Amino acid sequence: MLKSLSCNEVAKILSNNNPSTKAYKDAYAYLQARAKASKRLRWARLLKAVVDGDSQRVAYRAAETAEERRKIASTLTKPKASAKPKTTAKAVAKKSPSSMDSIAKNLESLSDKQLAAFFEVIVKARAKK
Repeated sequence: MLKSLSCNEVAKILSNNNPSTKAYKDAYAYLQARAKASKRLRWARLLKAVVDGDSQRVAYRAAETAEERRKIASTLTKPKASAKPKTTAKAVAKKSPSSMDSIAKNLESLSDKQLAAFFEVIVKARAKK
């Protein structure tokens, strides 16, 4: 059994060996155990790439230098977004005429003096509270 390998080292073993070899099987078993036990996403993502047969993502993990990773990353395809929208837009119901609309309509017909008197009454009533 393999002892304390990095994700990069496991990816190298998996990308360089045939799935029927003992080294590949040992590395795959180690990867499964680490993905289950570790909270790091790199292990889970590497396992998903191996299970899905995504050799490009495994090669990305196995790359030594940032230069190699950039080359591989430029060829990687992003997963397609789901067809189902994440948020649903709610239909806006037609606004029913409220009592405030009718009051506003009545205030339009008032003269400036009547409107000023109306607001004075409102201000005095609120001041009493």
